[in-house]
Amino acid sequence: MIRKTTWIVLAAFGVVLLAAFLLNSSRDESAPVETTPTPQPLWTVASEEIVGLRVEDLEAGETIELERDPVDLWHIVSPQPGAADPARVERAVSWLASPAPRAEIPEATDLQPFQLDEPSYRIEVRLRDGSKQSFSVGREAPTGGSRYVSMAGRVGVLVVSSFGLDEVLTLHRDLLPTPTPEPTVEPTLAPSEQAPGLSGTPLPTLAPTP
Repeated sequence: MIRKTTWIVLAAFGVVLLAAFLLNSSRDESAPVETTPTPQPLWTVASEEIVGLRVEDLEAGETIELERDPVDLWHIVSPQPGAADPARVERAVSWLASPAPRAEIPEATDLQPFQLDEPSYRIEVRLRDGSKQSFSVGREAPTGGSRYVSMAGRVGVLVVSSFGLDEVLTLHRDLLPTPTPEPTVEPTLAPSEQAPGLSGTPLPTLAPTP
């Protein structure tokens, strides 16, 4: 038979456990929960609301500008007017409808380490209501597969996946015709400029001395 003192010890132990449980519960409820918020997209619009697109390659000095025509096809406005592959342009536009960053560095005030003081690209979209949205593209992030971007009116630097961004940055390469190099024409020398023995005129034969 269990002694009375044993029951007292067990009861006291149970009270201690209950008090510890209640104390930890109250601490968990009052402690702040640290969370990492997901960065908001640069903007969010319906892809069909994008009616104009301009991509500037600031390093190469090239710019391509496109517009959507009334039947939802795309054509090149600059550098020279022409038709554009609508499926290729729509791949870029679908990403530009809601460009979502992987991460955000809100405390970054110096843009030089991210090459955003002198960006490599500048991208601008024009919406059906006439408003415009734009952002600049800097260097590739050290982890690879992403690049730094900044947006006017938004503090800090954003890290954007290259997977969707490249669909925009390579529009130059995919839509603009590759210039054909001009053939090299070798200059033809006049007969008076040709060295002896290289022209088609035979040299005179000297008669033997008797």
